[in-house]
Amino acid sequence: MYDYLDIRLTRLEARFGLKPTAVLIGLGLFLVACIYVRPGYQTATGLGHHYAELARHPFGTGAPNKVGFRFLTPLLSYLVGLRGGLVVVTNLIIAALFIMAVYWCYRRLSPRPADALIASSIIAFSLVTLTTIYYSGFCDALTYVIIFFMWWWRRKPWLFWILFVLGVFNRESIVFLIPWFLFIRCEGHHSPVRRLSLDLVAVAMVGLIVWQVRAWQSSHMKIGFDAAYYLEPLRSDPLFYFRRSSLHSLLGFTTVFKLLWAVPVVAAVYLWRQKKTADLAALIILLVCSAAQLLIAWDSSRLWTMAFMTVMIALVHLFQSTDTKYRHWILPLILVNFLVPQDYTAAHIIEYMRSLPDTIVRLLFWDKGW
Repeated sequence: MYDYLDIRLTRLEARFGLKPTAVLIGLGLFLVACIYVRPGYQTATGLGHHYAELARHPFGTGAPNKVGFRFLTPLLSYLVGLRGGLVVVTNLIIAALFIMAVYWCYRRLSPRPADALIASSIIAFSLVTLTTIYYSGFCDALTYVIIFFMWWWRRKPWLFWILFVLGVFNRESIVFLIPWFLFIRCEGHHSPVRRLSLDLVAVAMVGLIVWQVRAWQSSHMKIGFDAAYYLEPLRSDPLFYFRRSSLHSLLGFTTVFKLLWAVPVVAAVYLWRQKKTADLAALIILLVCSAAQLLIAWDSSRLWTMAFMTVMIALVHLFQSTDTKYRHWILPLILVNFLVPQDYTAAHIIEYMRSLPDTIVRLLFWDKGW
């Protein structure tokens, strides 16, 4: 099957070119993902209406807004004319473009097009994409794109830190990944101490920029999700959030990739045997950084999705290893993964993500709502 995919994809690339093929593959996978879980089309639930309001007025009208600091996606949506509730369309477009970008990038990392298809499929059918499709009012898709390209361009300091600034303005929890960012910047560098020193200066400069922008924003609107919102409960109970998320945090972890968490496990064993401790440490640090979010928030599925690069980097190690046994089991694993129910957790809530056909049948015969 792997060889068959290689042949078909190679012919497709020869006929249309790599970039058009990436667009076709990405769009196809995205449309299938929209069948696997039904697409959301409104911003009435969760934080969606706050993002929609930002897409009407990115810098506020004086009215309170819980997510006022997370203005990047609404601002982009505003600038391209997708204002208000149409921010949903912006999020879906970003999610689809990300799948296309993953195929294109992984074709540069591996000579086999089937490897790139595997990588883009894993992104398409994980919560990296499915959360955006199902809860389309959330603007997390751009955060995942930024994290991916920060890793991709980790050797280009100016671009790397500019992306980080943008990432903070889309979802501030990206700051939890700073230890991992610093590690991957220093990894393999001929002078890691000097690199770390310069990067710490960059982090301080980013902090100053963010502080100035937030101070200006706070003078124009009341922000609900500010530092006090997250930190105040911890004064009386340091485990306030953890107590509320711990019950379902393990389930939240599994919901992100389900059975495909086996990929970094296999890669970790390979790295351990090859004594590639730095590469193994990068995977562990990213998981620890993502887990640290549970100390100040409780939406475990969304929080654990921030660790998605663990799987993506693990794939790179598998694709570039001399051991090609993964080609015998990874495709069947992806297919079996479809059969595992796609759940989503937030605090004490567990929701089953219904497929598009299931939703349509329920609308026609039981009128349960979209």
